[in-house]
Amino acid sequence: MTDKNSELNKFSDELKWNTIDTSEFSWGGVTESGFLTLEVLDSKEIKTKQKQKQQNREKTKRKNKGDQKQKIKKVNIKAWESLGLNQQILDNLSSLGFKAPLPIQAKCVPPAIKYHSDIAGAAETGSCKTFAYSLPIIHQIIEKLTKYGHYRDLNAYKKWKSSSPLQALILCPTRELAVQVQKEIEKILKNTYLRVISVIGGISVLKQDRLIGYRPDIVVATPGRYWEMVQNGSKYLSDLSGLCFFVVDEADRMVQVSRFKEMKLVVDLIKQSQNDNPNRKIFGERQTFVFSANLTFLSDNSKRPERGKKKLLGKKANEKKNQTMKGKKRSNSVSDSISGSDSEQEPRLDEESVSDSENNWKTRKGEGNQIIDYISSRLKFLNKLEVIDLTRKQVLVEGLSEYKCTCLNAEKDLMLYYFLAYHRPGRTLVFTNTIDQIRRLVPILRELKLNVWPLHASMQQRHKNLERFESLKDSFLVTTDISARVLHIPNVSSVVHFQFPKNPEIYVHRCGRTARVGTTGVSLSILGPFDIKFYNKTINRLNQKQLQKFKKNPDSEFQEHELQIVELPIDKTIYSQLRKRVKLARKITKVEHSEIKRNV
Repeated sequence: MTDKNSELNKFSDELKWNTIDTSEFSWGGVTESGFLTLEVLDSKEIKTKQKQKQQNREKTKRKNKGDQKQKIKKVNIKAWESLGLNQQILDNLSSLGFKAPLPIQAKCVPPAIKYHSDIAGAAETGSCKTFAYSLPIIHQIIEKLTKYGHYRDLNAYKKWKSSSPLQALILCPTRELAVQVQKEIEKILKNTYLRVISVIGGISVLKQDRLIGYRPDIVVATPGRYWEMVQNGSKYLSDLSGLCFFVVDEADRMVQVSRFKEMKLVVDLIKQSQNDNPNRKIFGERQTFVFSANLTFLSDNSKRPERGKKKLLGKKANEKKNQTMKGKKRSNSVSDSISGSDSEQEPRLDEESVSDSENNWKTRKGEGNQIIDYISSRLKFLNKLEVIDLTRKQVLVEGLSEYKCTCLNAEKDLMLYYFLAYHRPGRTLVFTNTIDQIRRLVPILRELKLNVWPLHASMQQRHKNLERFESLKDSFLVTTDISARVLHIPNVSSVVHFQFPKNPEIYVHRCGRTARVGTTGVSLSILGPFDIKFYNKTINRLNQKQLQKFKKNPDSEFQEHELQIVELPIDKTIYSQLRKRVKLARKITKVEHSEIKRNV
């Protein structure tokens, strides 16, 4: 056998295999023995075949170019010209199809450009506040660099950029919002020399170091990851001496939630490093933008214990109080070294926390601008402050139809499935209060053949589920309150409160995910015995808020704006038929869950 194999190897080495151009053959049928038959083509037939291929390629290219031209079809932007924006920005707005500025943009952009004013803006969710601060920042960077000769060509810009520190920093509470803000700014930066990146969690530090190495003009960041990069020794991010534009987006959430300690550290770093600003000659004093859905709080979260901490009673509370007082004395030296002050107490989140002697602005009667007070106590507004509050008289968005249904906790799954399967509400957000509820609910709905995706803070890769949810019209996102704020999810037709929120403000922001910018939407509250208490509390609180805004009007006018939530109509025959499906889906998911546990 070995002799035969060696002979075969020698024979194969002696053979010279030539490559054959398959275009010269036409594929025939398969013979009985299993071999393919080939027919040799004439030279004319080869040429005609090649011409056909070229023609097909040219057709596809023309089609793609035509599609691109249709997408990039410019619109008339005369309404934007009155804002005094750069021509490059106007061209990009035209190609994006934005015919006219929205109210928050029309109010914020002119004073920011003409008078270099600091801006505190409030408008409802979905009003495109991102452009209200990004447009004046981009405009001023391009105009000032052009004036001083640093923007005449790419080489001049690169030469200036190689030694210039960071110009603009935008802080966002979540990584999803930071990514969305980055994408919106990239649209405006098209065909310019400027660059924007996002510094967020969920991405490797090495990759972000590489992006920071390009020395971007604008950085959109979450406070936690930004401070982490500063501590890791990022020279570009830690040098805020040349920072000319500082933005706090969704400021009410940034300052109200106690876990954003890194934001305070970043603000203190700005205060410490801006004694001698090298870019002051070009851009002037640092310009600050504070944007939020509202400038006041519906409820005071500062009085609540932090998440995960139980309220202590009696002796334990006193001991804990004494320990924290000692800890504060020890930590003051560390915080003072960062902030550069001798003694600095954390301001309270109420109307009397900060006096308005440092900044002169007019607040509306009966309302204190708590957000502005808090920010100004940490970081001074260096320019004249313009407060632009476009929040509506109604607490909830216009065009929203509210429904409720009461049931036992055991029937909540059935009620949700009935609404999603029978009423077919379209793209829907289903809100829960806990991650465990999401993990229990999603497998059941998937077993019922619904397009369901989970989204919560413990997930590392949340962007994929968001993209899948946005790609389908009839899709459902089961999520925590991470989606109630700051995320821009387009074309959401319905919102379901599977677990009613404990905070009235969260309810308002959940409802704000639908009926955005003049559209209509539906809100459904599925109320179990545990939810009734929070439901009544929320309705009473929102009606009080409405009454405060309409207190100058008679009671009859208030009745028109009072919250009226209608009971969801239910077809009992279909409801009973769906009950069997939900029971079966629960049993299947329980069996699958127990099998997974056994295998683990």
